[in-house]
Amino acid sequence: MWLCRYKGSRELTESDKYSISKDGDTYVLVVSDVFGEDADEYCVKATTPAGSRASRADLVIKSQ
Repeated sequence: MWLCRYKGSRELTESDKYSISKDGDTYVLVVSDVFGEDADEYCVKATTPAGSRASRADLVIKSQ
């Protein structure tokens, strides 16, 4: 399986800031040490020989 992750239109690489964890058949994009500039649309796309699927989410940062 091939996993791509994006913040807006920019492809993200595995790092201390961005990582993917797996729990059974579920993959989770983890964004660490979140700041205001991290607010954006995030997308994870999984590709296999059978096809591909994408999931998108908006990360909204609220101040306390």
